[in-house]
Amino acid sequence: MTSRLQELVQYKVLTSQTVRDLIAARIYPHRLESVKDPTLPCACVDGLGGSYVSRLPKVGMIPFSLWCWSRTSIEEAFDIHDAVFSVLHAQQFYFGTVSCVCEEFGPPIDDYEEDLDGSYAMTSWRSVVLE
Repeated sequence: MTSRLQELVQYKVLTSQTVRDLIAARIYPHRLESVKDPTLPCACVDGLGGSYVSRLPKVGMIPFSLWCWSRTSIEEAFDIHDAVFSVLHAQQFYFGTVSCVCEEFGPPIDDYEEDLDGSYAMTSWRSVVLE
């Protein structure tokens, strides 16, 4: 189910024309540092792997991070973040009898990563099981 949640999140984000206008189809399933020759601008959804999903009904949520990258400016990174936020916020996903909803918690963190020659806006998210 973990890879399925990853696929659903990526698919849902890319259904937005606004997101596609900003990043084309460049949404990676892990941190950008793990991507060979990444192309910016892009988005990365990190943390939807592991055993969380198989235990979703017991743990109640799956934490993940959203990284929005730009080589141009921090403003562009925030534009990407805002576009992805509008798609994912309060989005429900279903897995058989389990349903969960995505929510962002905490303010975005922004910085410039010299090794990647890019700026990012990163936020923490969780996919919470609905009762």
